[in-house]
Amino acid sequence: MTAVSIEQPHRFLPAQPTASGWPIPKIFLWSVPMLVVFLNGADFHGANPDGSFRIHWQILLRLAISGLCGLVGAFYLFPYTYRDFLTWPGFLVSAMIAVCGLSQIFSLAPSYSLVAWICYVCVALTVPVAMRFLGATAYLSSILAGSVAFIIGSWIAYLFFPEIGVFQEFVSKTEFVERMGGLGHPNILGIVCALTIVITAGMATTRTIRWDLAAAIALFAGVTLITCYSRTSMICCLVGLTVTFRKDLLKAGNLAFLGVFAMFAVLGLFLLVGSGNLDWYLKDLARGVSKSGDINELTTATGRTEIWSRALEFIASSPFGGYGYATQRFYMDDYSFHAHNMILNATLSAGIGGGLITLAMTLVILGGVLFKPRPLIDGLAVCMICAASIDGVIPQPSPSGPDMAWLSLIFWRQIFKE
Repeated sequence: MTAVSIEQPHRFLPAQPTASGWPIPKIFLWSVPMLVVFLNGADFHGANPDGSFRIHWQILLRLAISGLCGLVGAFYLFPYTYRDFLTWPGFLVSAMIAVCGLSQIFSLAPSYSLVAWICYVCVALTVPVAMRFLGATAYLSSILAGSVAFIIGSWIAYLFFPEIGVFQEFVSKTEFVERMGGLGHPNILGIVCALTIVITAGMATTRTIRWDLAAAIALFAGVTLITCYSRTSMICCLVGLTVTFRKDLLKAGNLAFLGVFAMFAVLGLFLLVGSGNLDWYLKDLARGVSKSGDINELTTATGRTEIWSRALEFIASSPFGGYGYATQRFYMDDYSFHAHNMILNATLSAGIGGGLITLAMTLVILGGVLFKPRPLIDGLAVCMICAASIDGVIPQPSPSGPDMAWLSLIFWRQIFKE
């Protein structure tokens, strides 16, 4: 399958105009990624207090959207997009589908795992179709529209439906803090905000979106990111923006400014060390950044070190077969329902094979940023790698925005030209 222009849809998928002149298939395909990002990621029902899995109308809606993706992907698979799954690096997606499919043999919850795997396959099939049909700019704008809709919906839930939009996070056995969750966990909302900001920045730097519109969207997402107080997402967003604007930061004038700033920072550090108060300042800063005021919250990465250790214990018990795709919630219910790391998540699901494939995906995406830079998506790529390495971003049992972004990054340089 040949690469296509980054701005133009591929000629083998012509839009069929109606009498009014509107290209219905193109509008329809533009809507599909947006629906996955918004509706598959949103939680209108509210979390179950006991954390158990229950079927309700929202689950059925997510299944319907995933099924729609499957129909679209299957319709255009032959003879159009199947080559995308047979050539490098898209072949990694095919390998992941196969390995996760085989993991059903070892699944602890066969029905749940099978349905989640089918949803993943459906969304994976539609990604190259939408990318080739829409072109890079329209495709990213669809993901961006879904993300902005998610943030708007989260504010509505937070302000008017606190039983859904306000998240109570226990920082001890008796104390809790209230955070903005909106249509999901605060960390999920945070990563959606981070991806929104980084995508907007990439589109602005490549002049595919007006700067004033980009600034408005980024400001809105930034305020939301601060309100939900997802520190992980803040860090990922900062790293992604640094990569997006790296050419500007490396200009001579900016390098000189950064050098002067670093000089004063080092001087201030020496003064603190000399005063003998550095330890106290660091402890006060750590208490201020933590939610509970306990420094151990930061030194354990908000409990992630314990979660990673427990995940490794589970992997050691079933290193080759795993426990079935997306089944982490059934045996890590005391550890945030997932491993807080995409490679550990994949290994838990599909054994060492799934972990190695996910590692290969990560290296391919990171290698593209280093050796084949694309200003439009490089910041998004690094932001996703950071987020998926320290949080439960991917995979989701019902594929949503982060899953679609990850799949898009794998196919991006394979499909689009410079």
